[in-house]
Amino acid sequence: MARGAGGLLDGGFVFKLGRLFKTPYGGEGVDFIDQLNYQFTGGLMVIFIAIISFRQYV
Repeated sequence: MARGAGGLLDGGFVFKLGRLFKTPYGGEGVDFIDQLNYQFTGGLMVIFIAIISFRQYV
């Protein structure tokens, strides 16, 4: 499952995945942790829900 260069574990893949779940954020007082929360929390939840639901059928 873990493929090499250009595969699943490629760093570019992670950044492309992050852009897929990117949400607009901003305003005064938004720091790095807030940006990380807004950008990745929803995407991680969707990924984990998909993994859990897939595991129930296998």
